[in-house]
Amino acid sequence: MNASVIRSIVAIALAVFVINAFAKETTEADKLNQIISEYTNSVKRLDAFSADHFAVEEDLGKFGDYLSPDYMSRAKKIQQTGLAKLEKISFEKLPPSDRVTYTLFKDDVTVELKSFEFPTELLEFNQMGNRLSRFIDQANPSTSSFPFDSVKHYEDFVSRIDGLPAYVDRQIAVFKRGIKENVTLSCVVVEKAINSYKDGLESEPTKNPFWKSVKAMPAKFSKEDKARLTEGF
Repeated sequence: MNASVIRSIVAIALAVFVINAFAKETTEADKLNQIISEYTNSVKRLDAFSADHFAVEEDLGKFGDYLSPDYMSRAKKIQQTGLAKLEKISFEKLPPSDRVTYTLFKDDVTVELKSFEFPTELLEFNQMGNRLSRFIDQANPSTSSFPFDSVKHYEDFVSRIDGLPAYVDRQIAVFKRGIKENVTLSCVVVEKAINSYKDGLESEPTKNPFWKSVKAMPAKFSKEDKARLTEGF
């Protein structure tokens, strides 16, 4: 093989290498999209209670640890990590449309992170929304995003119920902390909040809103599965 052939081969190889290098080069826009994707996935898996909303199959059987110290720490860490990654993005290298995305996303994360300086968890249980009323709503297959479509998913919901007592204890502890720190809701709001979940306290199983799940069991379930799941509820 003569020198000219070798030079040609080297030149071709070098050209291929350069083309591949440019093809694989990660742009600032790619980095931004990756950061947003990772942030979104972290948020989806922060609270197992929202697994039905985000279609996180492996968490459907969990009630979640909302209000626990570990939960609060994870929630804050997600915002800190997202903001730290954004700081590494070169804003000037982003296309105009991605600059808008960057700005909006950074503002949202910054505000969310700032909220941890205030005891917002002390006021989140109100008449407009609380975990107890949301859990009651989840039990209604006609309006819930929880997938009551298989024996496995019914079993998941029964398993989810097991996490309710621990949550109630955490919520009571938060209420007591609020009283101690003089950060509480008004009496009017509290009265309405109580009314939002009182139906779930019905002692007669067939009159309790959670029974709607039992009544809506698919006909394809076997008698044995129906009996077992009914007993679970």
